[in-house]
Amino acid sequence: FDEHENNLYIYSLTDITEMSYEKVEFEYKAYNDKLTNVYNRAKIDEVIDYNIRLSQRYKNNFCLIVIDIDHFKNFNDTYGHQVGDEVLVLFAKTINNAIRKTDIFARWGGEEFVVVLPESKIEDAINLAKYLRKIVEKIEHKVDKNVTASFGVTQYCEGDSAAGLFKRADESLYIAKEKGRNRVEFII
Repeated sequence: FDEHENNLYIYSLTDITEMSYEKVEFEYKAYNDKLTNVYNRAKIDEVIDYNIRLSQRYKNNFCLIVIDIDHFKNFNDTYGHQVGDEVLVLFAKTINNAIRKTDIFARWGGEEFVVVLPESKIEDAINLAKYLRKIVEKIEHKVDKNVTASFGVTQYCEGDSAAGLFKRADESLYIAKEKGRNRVEFII
């Protein structure tokens, strides 16, 4: 109460800590793959759109790597889905620990993953994909140690849409699979 102006002030304080925790948890569930704990397709769609807008405005480069675990169906068919899930988790952890903090890694679906490399040229993306291919070969699973992956790489080109970018990356991935798997191929 202000005696000089005869005004009464009421203050209300609300603890928003719980709401903040709920928001963080909701965002985590919305953008992360439940099994592998890496980003999911919804997040990567936003990341691609954002990087396209940045590239259109500032003319910077970014690249996309699409990765597919070779013969993944064999893990599930031979050892069961639990072993397949274990391979997915090991794979995701291996890749996630090997990329830059600024790169964005996500499970695209099934045994397919993507990496977005902001501020990168195609040569950088190819070199990273080759490195990742080699470390994937070193994944040791207690049941089946033979894990390999195929990699398709592309770079954003002026005027690209997200669909066009993914189409090129997918095409290069299929070339890698046609040439024997456990390879890196690229299309610009």
